[in-house]
Amino acid sequence: EGGVFAGFLRNRMDRVGFNEGGSSPILSDDQKQYIEFYNMAVKAGLDFPEAVAAQASLESGHGKSELTTKYNNPLGIKVKRLSEIDTQEAVNMATREVEEGKDVVRIEPFRVFKNIEESFLGYKDKISVSRYNKAREAKNADEYLKAIQNSGYATDPEYAQKTINIKNRYKNLIKSKPKPTLESPMKIEEVVLPTRVSLKERLAKRAENA
Repeated sequence: EGGVFAGFLRNRMDRVGFNEGGSSPILSDDQKQYIEFYNMAVKAGLDFPEAVAAQASLESGHGKSELTTKYNNPLGIKVKRLSEIDTQEAVNMATREVEEGKDVVRIEPFRVFKNIEESFLGYKDKISVSRYNKAREAKNADEYLKAIQNSGYATDPEYAQKTINIKNRYKNLIKSKPKPTLESPMKIEEVVLPTRVSLKERLAKRAENA
């Protein structure tokens, strides 16, 4: 009976996200990547880092795309404006677009960044133009992502819903905070990834303290 109960308890703990007897949650690679994107969005000073992290997760396949791993561009930022073409390094890559309701493959110029953190600053610059006014005026993350889609950031008609779904899936990983205002400024904090301590390490520490 003890063995059955122990197995049941382990399964329960695995499902709720805790490791073997410890208090630190076990995060999947996708969850860890989302948190890293979230922290980069916070550092870049973006109003809704949870929304931008969801964009980066979707655009990059949770950090696994070639555009991300080779060119540090998880947000799929293109070089399209004349001012950008003259000053920004780009690489031509195939990408899926939706045109007149049909999926097509196009070769588009994507921006190359020195590192992934820089890409979030590039994103902040990208959405600073009047085309994205509605997004910058958004009052919450869902409204922001809908405005981003309506402003033409992506051609996928389901882009907003896909990114909202990702944001909601990982909402328990971060503390949701309202958008800061001039009357009530608020600092959005980064999320610290939990450190997993193995059972062997905990037992060794106990022996040292005995």
